[in-house]
Amino acid sequence: MLPASHACAQAVSGDRVSSSDRWHFRLLEALLGGLFVFRIALPGPLELPLSDIAALALIVIAAFRHPRRSLRPISWYVYFCVLLVAYLAVVALVNDIDPVRRLARFAILMVLVGFIASARIDLRSVMIGAGVGLVANTALFYAGLAPDNYGGLLTGFLEDKNRAGLYFAVLPLLLIAFVRPTWAKALILIAGAAGLYLTDSRTSMAAFAGGIIWLVLSTRLGGGLRAVLALAIYLAFSWVEDNLAEIGHYAERAGSDALRSRIDSAALIKVSQAPWYGLGVGEGEVTVAGGRWFFHNSYLVLLVEGGWVMLLAVVALFVVVGFRVGARSPRTFDDVAIEAATVAVLLCATRLGEVFFTLPAFLLLGIALAARVREAPPNGGGYSWPTSAASG
Repeated sequence: MLPASHACAQAVSGDRVSSSDRWHFRLLEALLGGLFVFRIALPGPLELPLSDIAALALIVIAAFRHPRRSLRPISWYVYFCVLLVAYLAVVALVNDIDPVRRLARFAILMVLVGFIASARIDLRSVMIGAGVGLVANTALFYAGLAPDNYGGLLTGFLEDKNRAGLYFAVLPLLLIAFVRPTWAKALILIAGAAGLYLTDSRTSMAAFAGGIIWLVLSTRLGGGLRAVLALAIYLAFSWVEDNLAEIGHYAERAGSDALRSRIDSAALIKVSQAPWYGLGVGEGEVTVAGGRWFFHNSYLVLLVEGGWVMLLAVVALFVVVGFRVGARSPRTFDDVAIEAATVAVLLCATRLGEVFFTLPAFLLLGIALAARVREAPPNGGGYSWPTSAASG
């Protein structure tokens, strides 16, 4: 039995993501979580990468389990997903494009979030696996056993330095919600920062810094001042991106930055010519300098694919879920960590082309929604969240 003082401290802390009476770990789910980092293309009708196949495997496993938490507190999420996919299917039909592959990926990610929130999937095991996967990818890269697509910058099986940067910017901020010792949290954040440095993704490094600032300062502020802090972080992020892009070795990227500017201009033209409902999924790319390039702005991708409906719906989803809009219970450290990861996602999306519909972003949604349903009575009783709290 816990001492009364310790039990009281646990109750006051109100850990939402990982509080439990016993320690859980599922090796299979950890292994599948580790594969989230491996974007290896596999043959098949949908041409899904290994990371998405791992997510699909998790869904199949979870489909044979009873939900241990009721989704009733977040039943709106189910309706949101169904309506959004149906809307995008209609937009695709209107524009006469084939939406199957991209909508299938959206559906996989959306179902994965629901299964995480209902505790069909052992969230802690998946997150530990994803963290180990990042470490393994880094080790394989520097051992010469993983792809090197950017002249020595850390990519590996994530294939792109900005994608690698997104993973290193978001996952460490989420992982710290699953450990209790302060030294472990610090070690995870330091490792994340080191990985970011090795990717040399300017946007991801600046977004991670924004998340750290939120993590440190927002706990001392009320709701109104947190909104001011969010604005200040965004303005600082924009200033750094606009004014420090040519300092030091970044000055050598004048050519690639010029190309990015041309891609951004072409993207804005395409968006301005699209109808209010968008051009359909998969249209977030342009032809520049004789090649096809993805947009370098995820907000513009949403706008061109599904118009204002998709843009407002998806951004609102991340803001409402990530920042606990409407929640009545006091914020805990877990909540602040989720908010910090949300800051990183929203900032990365301003300069990277595929952020919102990625595994890190949807893991964020799953963890945040899991935190919301934690107070709901378990289905059938006898279940407690996987955690490290008992071992801390």
